[in-house]
Amino acid sequence: MKLRATLFFAVLFTIFTFSACKEVVQNGGSSASKPFYKEITSFKINNIPATVVGTSISITLPYGTSKAALIPTIVQTGTSVSPASGVAQNFSNPVPYTVIAKDGSKKVYTVNVAVAPNFANDITQFAVTVNGTAINGVINGSNISLTVPYGTDLSTTQLTPTIYITGASVSPASGDPHSFNVSPQIYTVTAADGSTNDYAVTVTVALNSAKDFTAFSILGYPGTIGAHTITLVLPYGQNLSSLTPDTTITGVSFSPTTPSDFSTGPKIYTVTAADGSTKDYTVVVTAALNSAKEITAFSILGLPGTIDITNHITLVVPYDTGLLALTPTITITGNTVSPASGVQNDFTSPQTYTVRAADGSTKDYLVTVTEALNSAKDITDFMILNTHGAIDVINHTITLLVPYCTNLSALTPTITITGNTVSLGSGIQNDFTSPQTYTVTAADGSQQAYIVNVMVAAPAYNLRDVGPAGGLIFYINPTCTTDGWVYLEAAPSDRSSTQRWSNLLTTIGTTSQNVGTGNTNTNMIINQVGHTDSAANACKQTSVNGYGDWFLPSLGELNLMFSNLKALGVGGFVNNYYWSSSENPDKWAFVKAFYLYGEVTNNQKNLTNLPTRCIRKF
Repeated sequence: MKLRATLFFAVLFTIFTFSACKEVVQNGGSSASKPFYKEITSFKINNIPATVVGTSISITLPYGTSKAALIPTIVQTGTSVSPASGVAQNFSNPVPYTVIAKDGSKKVYTVNVAVAPNFANDITQFAVTVNGTAINGVINGSNISLTVPYGTDLSTTQLTPTIYITGASVSPASGDPHSFNVSPQIYTVTAADGSTNDYAVTVTVALNSAKDFTAFSILGYPGTIGAHTITLVLPYGQNLSSLTPDTTITGVSFSPTTPSDFSTGPKIYTVTAADGSTKDYTVVVTAALNSAKEITAFSILGLPGTIDITNHITLVVPYDTGLLALTPTITITGNTVSPASGVQNDFTSPQTYTVRAADGSTKDYLVTVTEALNSAKDITDFMILNTHGAIDVINHTITLLVPYCTNLSALTPTITITGNTVSLGSGIQNDFTSPQTYTVTAADGSQQAYIVNVMVAAPAYNLRDVGPAGGLIFYINPTCTTDGWVYLEAAPSDRSSTQRWSNLLTTIGTTSQNVGTGNTNTNMIINQVGHTDSAANACKQTSVNGYGDWFLPSLGELNLMFSNLKALGVGGFVNNYYWSSSENPDKWAFVKAFYLYGEVTNNQKNLTNLPTRCIRKF
């Protein structure tokens, strides 16, 4: 047993001694080193040793170390190494290191530098966007809290977070919509080295921060609400000492709620939000200056104008007053009116009058003055057949006498009036067989009716009166209104005592015996072809006292002349037969005896033994 222990210590001593001798040789400081040694026995960077396996050297440096400029510390058994120990080197790629032995031989080592993977697994920023606004979460350790705006409905709204991390990934991922209706939600960050870190994310909805007055009124008058001010004007004369506003707010409460005395100046009203924040409003309440600015009366020449709700004043002055220079009298509720009351103005066109109130506000009134339309509505002349009617201006009647035998059923009056129009009209035919009413309408619309009576005068001549041509009237026509003539007048004397009826014996065939046809018969006798002279032509050539419209009477007219003149012993007729213009067929013409009983017989047309008495009608 003792021998075994002695052998163990002897062997241990021998190994230790050999190792010490070898160390001296490998460090190159001993003459005992071998000339062919060229080993790298140690390779460190930033005091971190590399692993040397054969000619491969590998080293892993901490995460974040840059490979661009690393300085290795090298221990080797040769005489030199290249690149040298202590010289900075870029290890982004494998780098060869060559060791040279004393005998000049070489050994090449390949150095591979790696950087340890990142073990970071933190969330550095966690944000969501709500209604266009980015909201950053507050990170406290492994807890993240976010407050989204008031009104966000987490039960129906998914939030899409934007997450910044130091690790390799996060789950749920950044940009993935997620429901935060239940909090917290766990987000797990995995580092590059595979380690993980859990974060509890809690999203809450902010309390309402609204704290505004949205309506502020007193006695029904709304205030003007600014950012931090409220101004309100109450009517003129309002007492400001104890007023309570009616309000609408977006917060939970406001103060004061008791009546305020605004007569002493502005008051502070504070609105408190649901989140406890407050907002002050400076409230200024004043009473308006008097705003009254009415024209209550407007008159010219003592005549009042009419004031309507559109601020239009209308006034009518008498007809023919003239509008160029009128002076109004004006009563107002305001301070002033322009133009002023009592100042002359030209009202030929509408004029504007402006009333200014105590508060400086104004109101315009448009004043229109017109002259009354003419009320004249008289008939000043009423004429028919050049006869002027007699106008009774009091009883408004017109009496007019037209010549005998005028047809009253179709007369056309000429009327002169002072009004605008007259009914039935001037120049329009009317039936005056009964009284007619003519109504005159004035320019102002008023009317006056006139009763027109047209009467027929008695005949101007009676039987056996001397007519216009100096002869005697022997017939008054009872159908004068349709025949167009009234009287038959015999010439004062015979035209001839020896005139033949005609130089022709041919039958005309269309002469008439009727009263009123003598003139037509006369023309037919004269117009016969071959006619040279006749009793008819002798009458046509007659002119008595300036009248040249004579003709040979028809048999009917000759009979009347006999019965109304000769038979009564007037007219200066001779006792003989007188020619008529009425022929008896063939060569005969009717004649009448102007003696005894006035026999009617025939006489040959070309005999010259009979007298002629011409007549005219009018």
